Amino acid sequence: MSFSVALYNLLSLLKMSAYHLRKAEIKYELKIRGLTTEGNANELRKIFSRCCADNVPVNQAVVNSLDPEQELSECEGTFSDLSVVVQDYEGNFSDNEYNRITARLHYLVMRIERIPIAPSVDLEPAQLKDDLLKKTKYMLDTFTNAALKTSTLSKQAADNKTPETSTEQEYRPDTEHAQITKECGTTVVTNIGQRASPDVNQVLYLTPNVNLDSLTCPPPRQEQFYQPQIVCSGSRSKNLSVPVYKWGIHFDVESGQSVGAFLQRVEELRRARRVSTTELFESAVDLFSGQSLIWYRSVQSRVKSWEELCQEMRLVFQTPDYDFRLQREIQNRVQGDFESIDMFLASMEGLYNRLAKPVPEESRLAQILNNMNSHLQDRLSLCEIRTIEDLRMMGRRAEAG
Repeated sequence: MSFSVALYNLLSLLKMSAYHLRKAEIKYELKIRGLTTEGNANELRKIFSRCCADNVPVNQAVVNSLDPEQELSECEGTFSDLSVVVQDYEGNFSDNEYNRITARLHYLVMRIERIPIAPSVDLEPAQLKDDLLKKTKYMLDTFTNAALKTSTLSKQAADNKTPETSTEQEYRPDTEHAQITKECGTTVVTNIGQRASPDVNQVLYLTPNVNLDSLTCPPPRQEQFYQPQIVCSGSRSKNLSVPVYKWGIHFDVESGQSVGAFLQRVEELRRARRVSTTELFESAVDLFSGQSLIWYRSVQSRVKSWEELCQEMRLVFQTPDYDFRLQREIQNRVQGDFESIDMFLASMEGLYNRLAKPVPEESRLAQILNNMNSHLQDRLSLCEIRTIEDLRMMGRRAEAG
């Protein structure tokens, strides 16, 4: 292994953090060290943190037994995911999300490096590995280089220094990260990776006292490894999920928030943002603040799923008679004289959804029919209504006259 590759891997290991990697990524790191991969995300992070602290080496026999085709497929999937995350990044290159992205990029570099490609007449796997590694390193270098420039500009501003004039275009962090222009309804996203291919100076900027003159560098390559992408307005893939930290909602018991209403809102956003309950559980820390965050830190090692966490929240933050009082509210919630059937049903369904145990539709329908205003009850008295959807459709017709 060349000096530059070894150094790159050393830097990658130093930059990785167990608390910045996803559960599947941590399981991979534990697997190649011959350690258990059983347990929830929190337990696995603790194990991997101890591995890093104790410098537990990688088991080369385990690495050599990995399926190259499967490894390439998983690494390509991670690269695609990170490409979107980098493209969407809107931070200041010093926040937790920046650390998370760089940790995952360093992880991916080392995982690609380890893919065991045996000598063969078929050169395609080796070429795929080489191309993927170059693209990943390029994305990592351009992303971290943007952070370095942003830090430099911030320091210059703090010192009231004027940046040196240059014949080149003035650097601006927002345009370095992503330049967005809109033309004829199309958004053209020019990623930071559009700049020239990185050289060894970019790779070694974290390491002091390295004699760059002693290293031999290949001539600059002309190919672009990380091409700009064109995303048509409104046509972005519907399969892309929105990370929990971007939802902008938090539970804080001191604010007087209702646990039932909060969990109902989280479920709505989970479905709309296409996030699985597993991903939601692993990112649950982003949903708490204040005293509730302190509570979450104490309970996260005991719960194993999002469902268990919701149950714990109800036990701790809901009054014992919450469901009883909510049922009383449902019984007393009558339809207003000028309230439409759609708004009335929406209100009732919202109350039912906050109950700990689901109520059968037949029981809900009976209660809703009893709570409707007398005018609508009279008009629907001769109709056969078997479901809430039947009630909605017939109620609309009755309201329309």
